[in-house]
Amino acid sequence: METKKTPGAAPAKTIGPVANLEHHLHPEWWKRIFNSLYLKTDGDVVEDALITAAEIDMFGELLGIREGDTLLDLACGQGRHLIELARRGKYQLFGLDRSRYLIQRARSNAKKGGLVIQFKEGDVRKLPYATDSFDFVTILGNSFGYFESPDDDVRILSEVFRVLKPEGKLLMDVADGNYLKDRFVPRSWEWMDKKHFVCRERSLAKDGRRLISREVITHT
Repeated sequence: METKKTPGAAPAKTIGPVANLEHHLHPEWWKRIFNSLYLKTDGDVVEDALITAAEIDMFGELLGIREGDTLLDLACGQGRHLIELARRGKYQLFGLDRSRYLIQRARSNAKKGGLVIQFKEGDVRKLPYATDSFDFVTILGNSFGYFESPDDDVRILSEVFRVLKPEGKLLMDVADGNYLKDRFVPRSWEWMDKKHFVCRERSLAKDGRRLISREVITHT
């Protein structure tokens, strides 16, 4: 099988069928997955301008954000929500993500649009912002709960409430865990484009807290 390295992606390698997906899950899997391939495998959602606009319509109404307000988007990815928000008004916008590749994409996309957004690479468990800095903090796209230990989730929330102003608001967009647990599909596949398709395997972690997904991308 011929493999090619995609910019921003880890070297291509895979293994055959496995009996236990959790056994092969790296504790810090999130450090490697969010690259150019992520924008392809999840591109039907995260690169869809209409979906992003509809989400900002809903989130903006829920938050009641006004011009001049400060907003921090954690795990902001390539900045799609902040960029759409910046097009709509004069806000003070900040984005943080662990992925250097996605932050570079976010900065490039904002620059192309002539938009002023402060993007930074960093760890959501230790925010590089002063106390009482933001009117709003958002964690969107099911981006909460990636870490193996629940203690890390507590650290994130502690940091969020530290950087929020006293009357600030947190908006989290997360999937219903019980719904996913009862209805996930163990195997599926789809075309990414005319030359690539992705196969997915899914299983619950032993403790039932996480849904593990394996993706195998094939070039035809």
